[in-house]
Amino acid sequence: MANYQGEGDVNEVKRAALQNLSLVSILKGDFEKADAYIAAYKPIDKKVKALFGLVSTRNSDDLEVLLYLLQAKARQEIKPFSDKELTLTEVLNLNTYLPIDGTIVLEGKNAGTYQGRILVKRPEPEPAGQESNENPSRMMNLSAEDLLITIPNAGSSGKPLTVRSAVVKSLTGADGTPYLLRKFGTVGLGNGATWYLLRSDYQSPKLTVYRSVLPNASEYVVQKPGDDKGVKSSYLNARRNILDYLKECKMLNEKYGKGNASFDIRQVALDYTNCQ
Repeated sequence: MANYQGEGDVNEVKRAALQNLSLVSILKGDFEKADAYIAAYKPIDKKVKALFGLVSTRNSDDLEVLLYLLQAKARQEIKPFSDKELTLTEVLNLNTYLPIDGTIVLEGKNAGTYQGRILVKRPEPEPAGQESNENPSRMMNLSAEDLLITIPNAGSSGKPLTVRSAVVKSLTGADGTPYLLRKFGTVGLGNGATWYLLRSDYQSPKLTVYRSVLPNASEYVVQKPGDDKGVKSSYLNARRNILDYLKECKMLNEKYGKGNASFDIRQVALDYTNCQ
C-alpha cells in the first residue's frame, strides 16, 4: 500500500481494503485480527451523514459495534438457592425476578436501609411489532427504562415495597458481593437509556469490574477505589475509554493500544492490578 500507484485516492483504497479485511476476519471468526484492522481503519475513515445531517456515522464504527456484539459473552443469571423441590409459584417467581439476599439502601420518599430478600424484576421482551421502525415514538424516547425492585418485607409494616432503580443508592449481597445500578445508552435517541443491574466480577485493591446481570450480560463498569463514577462499556471507543482511564499503567497501552491483543475487560483489569 505504501507504493500504491493507482488512480484512486490512497485513503479511499485503504478504507475499502480495511473494510473488506475486517468483514472477512469477522466472518472467519478471527475477532482479534478484525479488531486490529478496525483499529487501523478508524483514523482514516470518513463520516457519512443521515437524517438530514442530524446523525453522522462511520463504517468503522459500525464494524466496531458488530464486533462488540459478537463477542458479548452470555453469563449464568439464575443459580439454585436451595435443594428443595420448587413449587409452580416459586418457579414462576424465579422466571420473573432475580432474587438477591442482602442489604439495599434507598434514597427519596422511602429512604432507608432494608435487609433480607430483594427481588429485581426481569425486563419483559418488547412485544412484536413495537420496534422503532414500526413505532416512530421509539425514536425519541425521552426517559430511561427503569428496573423495578421489590422488597417483600419492608420494615416494620411487613408490606412489600416496589421502587425504581433510580432511587437505589447501594445494593450488597449477603455474601458481601457488591452490585451497581447504572444507565447505559442515550436518552432521547433510538431505544433511549436503559438501567442495568451489574455484579462484581473482578475485585482487587486497585480496581473493580462490574458485569451486567440484567437485562443482559453485555455491559460492564470499571471503578478505581474512591471513584463512584468509573468508566462504562460502550459500543464505540470502549478500548480507548478504558485505556485513558487506566493511563498511568503504560504497559496496558503498549499491549492493547494498537489492537494487537484481544480486549477482555477482566484480563485488562488483572494486567492493571499487576502493573508496577
